[in-house]
Amino acid sequence: MLISLRLSFVAFLFAALFGSAGTALAQGLMPGKSLVDARLDVTDAFEFAELASASEVLGDSTYLMVFNPPTYDDQWRRLNQNYRLLLALTLDEEADGRAALLAAATAMNGERDDHAQALALEALGKLEAEEDRALATAIVDMLTGRIQKRYSGQQRDRLWQLARQIGPFGPFRATAAQEGDYARLCARFSQSIEASHRVDYRDLVTVSPRPPVERFVVLDGGRQLCLV
Repeated sequence: MLISLRLSFVAFLFAALFGSAGTALAQGLMPGKSLVDARLDVTDAFEFAELASASEVLGDSTYLMVFNPPTYDDQWRRLNQNYRLLLALTLDEEADGRAALLAAATAMNGERDDHAQALALEALGKLEAEEDRALATAIVDMLTGRIQKRYSGQQRDRLWQLARQIGPFGPFRATAAQEGDYARLCARFSQSIEASHRVDYRDLVTVSPRPPVERFVVLDGGRQLCLV
C-alpha cells in the first residue's frame, strides 16, 4: 500500500511538472507566427458584425489588453482573441492607422516586440492626428530602449479612447420590441450616425415590406436608430 501511494505521488508530480510546462509553452501571443502569418491567420476570420462591434469588445478589455501583462491561461486566451480582432481590423483598405496603433500596444503588452514595432511603424504611416502619431512614436521609442516602457497619463487615456472608437461604421445588432399596437425595430451602430445632419435614415435601415409611415428615433448618443 505504501509503495502504491509513493508511485501515485511520483506520477502526480510528473504530471504536474510536465503538464505545467506544456501550459507555459502554450502561453504567448500568437506564438511562433510572424506578423505576416498572423494576418493570414485572421483573413476572412470575422464577420462584418464582429468587426463593427469591436469597440464594445475591446473597450471592456482595454486594461488587460494594453496595460496588464497576462499571467494566466485565460488572460492569454483573451489577449489572443482581442489581438486577432485588431489584426483583422488593420486589413481594412480604409484603415486609418488607429487599429494598427492599438494592435502595437497590445503586442508590446504580450511581449511580441517584433509585431509591436512593425505595427507602430505602420500606424505612423497612416495616422493624421498628432496625438496618435506621438503615441506611435513613443511605442517605437519604448521598444528600441530610448525610453522606459511606461505610458504617460495622457497616453493611457488615449489608448482607452481608441479601444472605444475602433471598428468600421455600420450596424451590427438588430432588436425588435412590441409596444402596444406598435413595433419598434432598432439597429445598433458602431459609431454615432448624428455626425452629419444630412444623413437619410432610409439609407441606413431597410424594412421589407416597407410600412406606409416611417418615423425614425435616434437613441443612445446617436448609436441606435429605431423605426417606430
